[in-house]
Amino acid sequence: MNIYIRQPKVVGSREVVLHGKVTRNIYEGEVPKEMDDYAKQVIGDGNARVAVTTDMGIKDYGNGVSVSVTLSLSCNQDNATVNNVVQALAHWGREYCKQQLTIADQEFQELLLQKNPEAASPPPPWKPT
Repeated sequence: MNIYIRQPKVVGSREVVLHGKVTRNIYEGEVPKEMDDYAKQVIGDGNARVAVTTDMGIKDYGNGVSVSVTLSLSCNQDNATVNNVVQALAHWGREYCKQQLTIADQEFQELLLQKNPEAASPPPPWKPT
C-alpha cells in the first residue's frame, strides 16, 4: 500500500499595473513554520484537501496593485477539522495579502515617481480665497 499525503504549500502572486503595463511576480514554495506545525496537528487521515484563495487590490481605473495567494493542505475529513482548517488558511491568506499588498504598493509608487518626478514633491498647501 502506498500512502501519499501532499505537503502544505503556498502559491502567491503580486501584480502591478500602470497604464496597461503589467508586472507580475509569482511565488510558490514552503509554508511558514506556524502553518507547517498546524498542518501536522490536523493531518489525521489526510483524506480531505482544503484550498483557500485570498486576493486584495488597490486600483484606480485599472492602474494599481493586486495580490493573490492560494494556501492548501490535507487534513482529517471530519467537518470540525475541515471548518477549522478553512478558517486558519483564510487568516493566513489575509495576512500574506496584507504584507504583499504593502510591498506591491511601494513598487507602484516608485513606478509613478519614475513616470512623473514632480509627484514626489507635495502639493502647495491649500488656502481659502
